[in-house]
This record gives sequence, C-alpha cells and structure tokens, in this order.
Amino acid sequence: MRDVIEKVMAAEAEGRRLVEAARKDAEQILANARAERRILLERATRESRLEAENILATAGDEARREKAESLACAADEVEKEIRLDETTRQHLVEAAVRCLRGPVENVKCL
Repeated sequence: MRDVIEKVMAAEAEGRRLVEAARKDAEQILANARAERRILLERATRESRLEAENILATAGDEARREKAESLACAADEVEKEIRLDETTRQHLVEAAVRCLRGPVENVKCL
C-alpha cells in the first residue's frame, strides 16, 4: 500500500512539474508572439510612412508640373489674343507669374 501511495504522490509531483513547465512554455510563446507583433507593427508603420511620403512627393511634383504647364498655356494665350509691344507683353506676363506664384514682399499684382 505504501508503494502505491508513493507512486500516486510521485505521479502528482510529476503532474505539477509538467503543468508548471507547460505554463512557462505558454508564457514564453506569448512573449515571443508579442515581440514579433511589435516588430511587424513597427515595420508596417515604417513602410506605410515611406509610401505616404513618396505619394506626397510625387503629388507635389505633379502639381508643380501642372502649374508650370498652366502658366505656359496662359502665357501662350495672352500672346495669341492680345497684340502688345514686346516690353508691355513681358511686364504683363511677369506680373501674372508673380500673382500665380503667391504673395512676395513689395510686389503687387496688376
């Protein structure tokens, strides 16, 4: 009988040891998963930020290109529709360009 009791106690001790080992393994797996999640989130955030910056840069370049084209078209239209001497025409084009570029100190639009 004593032998049976010792075997039951040993089995219970082994069971407790296995449960504790399983708990530690589960905690380690969870910690690893959390660390990996953090790394993946940081990488995704970094990649998204870079992609957004590239999109904004491209959009800015495109807007500047379109603005330059619009200015060139406007200058062409002025030349086609209005017959002025070269000096007056050049002053008007420069004034329009200054106005479209935005306010500059001590510069007034016509």
